Amino acid sequence: MTDIPTSSTVLGRLRARLPPRTDRRLLVVIAEAFLARLGFSVITFALPFYALSLGLNLGETGLLIAFRIISAIAFKPVMGIASDRFGSRTVYVWSIAGRCLVALLFTLTYEPWHLFAVRALQGVTSAAREPASALLLIENADQARVASTFSWYASSRSIGIAMGYPLAGLMLALSGDNYPLVFLFTAATSALAFVMVWRLTADDAPAAGATQTTDADPVSPTPPLAVADWLPYAALALAMAVPAGMVQSLFPLIVAARTGLGKIEIGVIYTVSMAVVVVAGPLLGFAADTISRRLVLAIRSLASILSSVLYCVLPGFWGMTGARMVDDIGRAAYQPAWGSVMGEVSRGTDPRRRGRLVAYLDTAESIGEAAGPILAGVLWQYGTIYWLFGVRIALSVVAEILAVRTLRRITLAGGATTI
Repeated sequence: MTDIPTSSTVLGRLRARLPPRTDRRLLVVIAEAFLARLGFSVITFALPFYALSLGLNLGETGLLIAFRIISAIAFKPVMGIASDRFGSRTVYVWSIAGRCLVALLFTLTYEPWHLFAVRALQGVTSAAREPASALLLIENADQARVASTFSWYASSRSIGIAMGYPLAGLMLALSGDNYPLVFLFTAATSALAFVMVWRLTADDAPAAGATQTTDADPVSPTPPLAVADWLPYAALALAMAVPAGMVQSLFPLIVAARTGLGKIEIGVIYTVSMAVVVVAGPLLGFAADTISRRLVLAIRSLASILSSVLYCVLPGFWGMTGARMVDDIGRAAYQPAWGSVMGEVSRGTDPRRRGRLVAYLDTAESIGEAAGPILAGVLWQYGTIYWLFGVRIALSVVAEILAVRTLRRITLAGGATTI
């Protein structure tokens, strides 16, 4: 008589067919990036319009957009310590659970202060998720392909954005600006991501007599990182993030002001741009690994300069589309190159301090992302949109100079940095 397989047997067979733990973790983190961007790009698209409908002005809306990052800045160093103490996987999983809660709380907002409170909580979850996901990629990727791994991660995010923004515009247009509907969609995608990450990033069951290991060794404390060893790289991340952040979140308002296009048309611009980035991202990651990381990183600042010119001189649908494409290609170039820099710097670090290192660098980038929309909102509110883009071009030049100096530091160290 043939034995009927039990549920545990079936799950065991399915588990055996999955890739090894390292490969599986990379695939899951990349897939979660898609779901995260699909869900929260919907909120990112809707939030400026929702804020204006509640009575906020442009300066206050810029502050609201940056408030998530401001909150994240305060908590990222702590979350880096938590990753070293409890393991990057643990922090990663619970950060995604927190994102589910954030999306649900957005449905209850109907006063401006509600939005600021939920954005602050969203910042706490981002503070946990972003360094932990970067650390998982660095720990599980082939050392010779760190930039390529980050490029696939970035491309997955881009696909999510390409689908999320037009979907948000369509949902708002068809529902008569029903913002709770948008927020519930984000909650559903976050819940799906949580289940996937929780089940598929768990360690494989140990063999009989084997000892279960954890992601981090929390037993012996380690001294803090020397400021002089990580500060130059943090300064570079800050300088690169500010000009990019000046346009990234305010893009829907910029297009509406410059062209008068509706939400659906703005969503189409995102889709066209992301389609190009999905192809360009892996190619730029390969170039960063095999040709020149410095050259690929330089594309970010050059893209900010060129796109700023296009925003000023071509105020139409195709001009805005071209400017957005240039901006997104710059971001697609930056992410794999910067991931490679973080990977190389972290390889010279005590494994028990890598979480803190990545968190410090990510915090610096978040400071730039927070400063960008605030600065842009103030320049636009009290000056003109041309002031916004003029200052953005100047800051991009400064970032490019700093990139050359900072990457030379790695080169002079023989291709490896010891911390």
